[in-house]
Amino acid sequence: MKFRYKIILALTVSSIIFNIIFGFFAIENELEGEKERFNNKIEHFNSLMQLMNVRPLWDFDLEKIQSNLDLIFRDPEVVAVSLRDITGTINIAIKNDTQGVTGKVIPHKLVIFKDGDKLGEAQIEYSNSIYSSRLKALVIERVVLTLGLILINIAVVFLISSYLLKPIDSVVNGLRKIDEGDFNFRMNIDTADEFKEIEIYFNRMVATLSMEIKSRIDKEDQLVEIHKYLENVFNSIPSILISVDKSGNITQWNSAAEKFTSINFSEAAGRSVWQLIPILEEYRDAFIAVIREERTEEIKRTYVSPDKDCYINISISPLISDRDYGAVIRLDDITEMKHKDEKLNHAQMMDTIGNLAGGLAHDFNNVLAGITGTISLIKFRMNRGDIPDRNELMKFLDIMEDSGVRAADLTRQILSLSRREELNFRIVDLNIILKRVIEFCNHTLDKSVEIQLRLRETEATALADPVRLEQVLLNLCINASHSMTVMRNKDEVKGGDIRIDLESYIADEFFCNIHPDAESGVSYWRISVIDGGVGIEKSILKKIFEPFFTTKGRGKGTGLGLAMSYNIIKQHNGFIDVYSEPGKGSIFSVYLPVNDLKIKEESKIESDNAPGLESGLILVIDDETSMCEMAGSMLKLFGYDVFTADDAEKGIELFRENHQSIKAVLLDMIMPKKNGGELFQLFREINSSIPIVITSGFSRDEEIDKMLNDGISYFIQKPFSMDSLASIISKAVKS
Repeated sequence: MKFRYKIILALTVSSIIFNIIFGFFAIENELEGEKERFNNKIEHFNSLMQLMNVRPLWDFDLEKIQSNLDLIFRDPEVVAVSLRDITGTINIAIKNDTQGVTGKVIPHKLVIFKDGDKLGEAQIEYSNSIYSSRLKALVIERVVLTLGLILINIAVVFLISSYLLKPIDSVVNGLRKIDEGDFNFRMNIDTADEFKEIEIYFNRMVATLSMEIKSRIDKEDQLVEIHKYLENVFNSIPSILISVDKSGNITQWNSAAEKFTSINFSEAAGRSVWQLIPILEEYRDAFIAVIREERTEEIKRTYVSPDKDCYINISISPLISDRDYGAVIRLDDITEMKHKDEKLNHAQMMDTIGNLAGGLAHDFNNVLAGITGTISLIKFRMNRGDIPDRNELMKFLDIMEDSGVRAADLTRQILSLSRREELNFRIVDLNIILKRVIEFCNHTLDKSVEIQLRLRETEATALADPVRLEQVLLNLCINASHSMTVMRNKDEVKGGDIRIDLESYIADEFFCNIHPDAESGVSYWRISVIDGGVGIEKSILKKIFEPFFTTKGRGKGTGLGLAMSYNIIKQHNGFIDVYSEPGKGSIFSVYLPVNDLKIKEESKIESDNAPGLESGLILVIDDETSMCEMAGSMLKLFGYDVFTADDAEKGIELFRENHQSIKAVLLDMIMPKKNGGELFQLFREINSSIPIVITSGFSRDEEIDKMLNDGISYFIQKPFSMDSLASIISKAVKS
C-alpha cells in the first residue's frame, strides 16, 4: 500500500474513532441521571440476557431464546426486546404497539460473547420520552458531526498528499527511473523547502553517476577490445607461448601451443606443463630459478627432436601479479632458420675459400714444386749414374716430407673451414686459434700484407667452437687485407700491416651503455683486428652486418662474411664492435666471455711419439691400393704382420677367417659399397674385443665422434706419418 493511502486511512480511521468516542461520552454525560435509575435494571437484564442466551445461541435453540425474550419482555418498562446472531440466521424481536407506549423509547444494545467470540447482538428498548428525544438528537448530531469531520479529514488528507507528499512521489519516481537505468532523468520539485535541496543533490548525483557509468562502460568496452586484441596477438604469434603458475600448472597457452601438442587449451588448463610437454622437464630447475630470482632465462641450447628435423629455442620469463607468481615459457621453432643459417654459413665459407683460392693455389704449387722438383733431381742424377749418398738422400727426403706436411696442413685447414656441422663448443686457447689463423693467412693473403700478432703469455681460455671462431677471424683478416689491396685505387700503394691484439677486458657500466650486448661485470677477451686500409664511411657503417651488403666491387665479395661472423659470435654470447675512419683504416673487435676452465686433453687422437718394435697381426682395409700398401709397409717396419684389403668385401672375408689372430684393424671411413661405420658394426658382431682405428681424409666430425663413443678405439687423419700411425696402432693393440 502506498504511503499516501496509509496516511488517508490512518487519519480517517482516527477521526471516526475520535467522533464515536466523543459522542458516546456526550450522551453518557447528558443521560447520567437516567442511566443511574436504569443502571441496576440494565445490569440485571444484561446479565440475564447473557446468561440465558449464550447456550441457546450456540445451539441455535429458537424456542429457548423465545422463552428467554418473553421473560424479559414481561417487564412493564421494556417496550421491545430483540436478538439476532452474527450470521443473521436468528432474528427474534418482541415489542409493544407503539400507540400504547408513552414517552420516548430508549433502546439499549448489548453483544453476546462466548470465550471472546461474538455470538450475536441483543437490544432492549425502554419507554422514556425525554431520554428518547435527547438520545435521538444526540445521535443525529454526533453522526452529522462525524460525517462532516470525516469529509473534512479526507479533504485535508488529499490536500496534504497533493502538496506535501507529491515531492516524496517525485523522489520515489526518480529512484525508480535510476533503478531502471534511465540516467537521463532529472527530478523537478516545485517547492522551496528541503525537498528542493533533495532535488539539487539528487540531480547532481545522477549526473555524476551517469558520467561515471558511461566512463566505466567505455572502459569496459576498451578492456574487452584490448582483451580481444591481446588474445588475437597472443594466438597469432608463431612462437609457442605458455603461461604457468609457480607449480608449473598451465594457466594459458596460445594456438601455436595447441598445434604443437594437439591439445586444446580447455583440456590443458590446470594440468602440469612437464607432463604435456616432456621436453621441458630438464628445465624445471631453470623455471624455479626464474621465479625465485625474477629474471628471464634464455636457454641457449636448442632441443633437437629424435629424427633431427625440429629445432626449438626455449625462453622462460617471470610472470608476477598481485595474486600469484608464475612464468611464461616461449618455444620458438627455428628449424627453417637453422637450415637457412647453415646454407648461408656454407655460402660464406665458400666465398672465403674463393677469396683464398689464389693464395692456396700459389702455396700448393710451391709445395708440389718442392716434391716434384726434388724427385726429378734425384731421378736425373740417378740416370747419369750420380747416386746421391746417404746424407744427400736424407736432405732430399726431408724436403719432400716438409712439403707433404705443408700440403697436409693446407688441406686440413680447408676441410675445417668448409665443414657443415653444428656448433661444437669446447674450452679452447685463443692463442692457439690465432696462431692457426695467422699461419693460414700467411699462406693465402697478398704478400704485400704483413701480420703482426700480439698474444697472451698465459692461456686465454674461452668456450667456443674453434672451427667457427677461426672462420670469423679469418674473414676479418681477409677483409682487412682487401681494404689495403683490392679496394685501394689504382694510383695508391697496395699493402700494409694488419695488427691482431688479444687482451682481457672487464665490462663496466660505461662500457655497457655504449655496447648494449655486453653484461656488466663480465670479463671478456677482446680480439682486435686493426688495419690501415680504406676505412668505412659512417653512413654505411650500420649496414655492414646486414646479409649481402658489401662495399667491395662486383665479383670481389658476396656480403655474407660479416653477417655470418656477427651471428657466430652472437651464438658464443659475445659481440663485435667496429670503429673506422675513411682513409685511415678500421678496427674490428671481437668480444668473447672469459672461461677459466682448463683445456681437456684429447685421448683418442693421433700422437707423434714413435713406439719401438712390436708384433701381432694388423688388418688394413682401404679402397685406395696405394694407401693399403703404404700403411702395410709402415707397420711391417715396426714388426707387425699385415693383411691388406682394398675393398670392403675382401676385408670382411679376412676378418672372419683371422679374427682370433688379429690384434687391431686400420679401417678407412669412406669406401664404396660399405663404409667404415658399417664395417665397424659388422666386426663388432663377429668379435667386439678387437680394437679398431678409423682413418679418413676428412677432418674429425660428428659422425666420427659418435663412432668413438660407440667403441672405435682411435681416429687418425690422413695424411699421417709413419711414427703417428705406429703410435696409434701400438696404443690400440695394448688397449
